[in-house]
This record gives sequence, C-alpha cells and structure tokens, in this order.
Amino acid sequence: TKVTFAPNGQQVTFGSNVFAECKKLTTIDLPATISYFDGTVFAGCDAINTIIVDEKNEHFATFNDALYTKDYSEILYYPKALDGDLTKLHENLQKIGNTVFQDNPNIKKVHFSKNIVSIGAYAFENCYNMTAITFEAGGTGMYIANNAFASCDVLKTIELPAYTTYIGASAFEGTPLT
Repeated sequence: TKVTFAPNGQQVTFGSNVFAECKKLTTIDLPATISYFDGTVFAGCDAINTIIVDEKNEHFATFNDALYTKDYSEILYYPKALDGDLTKLHENLQKIGNTVFQDNPNIKKVHFSKNIVSIGAYAFENCYNMTAITFEAGGTGMYIANNAFASCDVLKTIELPAYTTYIGASAFEGTPLT
C-alpha cells in the first residue's frame, strides 16, 4: 500500500503509467532524487491519500497531501481519495497542471483565486459532480487549455472573468453549457 524509495539513491525518472491502476496504493513517499513528475504515473490509483516528499527535494513539495512544484506555483497531482475541497489549495498556486483533477468525483464546485493564470489540458475533464465554476475578480490573465472542463456532465454555471485571454479547443465539450 506504500511506495518508498531508498534515501540517497540514484536520480529517479518515472515513465508514464508506471504505477497505473495500483488500486491498493495509499501512500507515496517521493525521494530527494526525483526531478520530473508526470500525473499519469499514478493514473487509476484512486486510494492514494498521502503524498510525502523528501524535504531535500529541490523540485517538489506537498501541501494538504497534494503534489506541487517546490514554490507551490503549480499543482501537479491531487489524489482522488482527498475530499475535493479546493479551498485547501496553496495560496501561491498560479497554475493547475494537465489532468490534475481529471475524473475526480469529489469535486463539486470550484472557485479560482485571482492568482490562477493557467488551467491545464484535461485538468477537470470528467469531473462529473462539478456543478459550478467561479473566478475571483482582479486577475491579470486566464489561460484555459484544451478540454480543461470537457465531459463535466452536470456543469451548469460558469462565470468567465473579463481577464480571460485564451480558451482552448473543446474546453467545455460534453457539458450542458454547449
């Protein structure tokens, strides 16, 4: 139920889907030697509820059991076993990485702070319980990538901010908005 790497090991790079569909995996303990992370590494590992990053890691950190870049400007992985309360995201967050919240049944409403400037491809795709999206006023730019909110079947409300600069192809495809 836990993946741990020996301390002081070699530089570690994960390929896509390395631990995919490990249904009983609950804890990830990332070493200081990992420098690249792709969200597909733990695709389908829906029981993960704890992420630990070695404090000596120069690239990554955790906050409320989600994986971020070291400066907390980008969220890279949000376990599906967490409660979906996105008010618990780090205050320095600016970018939501690709596929971070994809297929997450616990996300119901999203309110983006004015600090958010980018929502990655497929970031919220198939969040089938998400009903509303709002944005805080006063931001400086908003980039919404392709398929960012695609297939959110019950999404009924979105108030795009005036500072939206780009909306990618199929961003809202398969939602009641289209």
